[in-house]
Amino acid sequence: MPWDSTAQREASGLGNEAADTRASLSNRWQQQQEEMGLGEGASNPYSHASQLARERDNNQRGVTNTAGNNLYSGSTVNAQRQTQSQYDEGFNQLTAAYDRSKQAFERGSGKTERDYQQGMAAIKEGAINRALASEPQPLAPGGGGGARRAGRRAPARRAPARRPAGRRGGGLAAMGAIAYGGRRRRR
Repeated sequence: MPWDSTAQREASGLGNEAADTRASLSNRWQQQQEEMGLGEGASNPYSHASQLARERDNNQRGVTNTAGNNLYSGSTVNAQRQTQSQYDEGFNQLTAAYDRSKQAFERGSGKTERDYQQGMAAIKEGAINRALASEPQPLAPGGGGGARRAGRRAPARRAPARRPAGRRGGGLAAMGAIAYGGRRRRR
């Protein structure tokens, strides 16, 4: 396919747009992971998952410290279970939000790739159509382009005239100039 500046410009713009969209999706996904504290953002101490864990630990300590002599009583065990249940519920909600965010990221990435592929196919098709439109149309069979036009004969082709080989002509004299350092030997 011949080079087409329009297709090149359109492909470059489409590639830049797709790269920007991919970068935006990736940055948003990374930020969501850090905020949630799951996946690659698990090391963030200020994430939702870390806050849930701190809250659970503080509540467990509070239940244990207030139990005093009743550490193994039913009310203490029930309070500890309630604290763990609240943590589990919060963590399940956070995990569900993480999964929804991950699916949204994957859908966005897939859509970006499909849009890019469809755009490139349209650009290639446009380039082919422009190339076909710019090509000269073939002559109709028997419709001119032959030797006769409007009843006249085409001029006969002649071989180009040859220069007679002489002293200053080409041939061996020129080869002699090569043999003697670029200067021709005079007789």
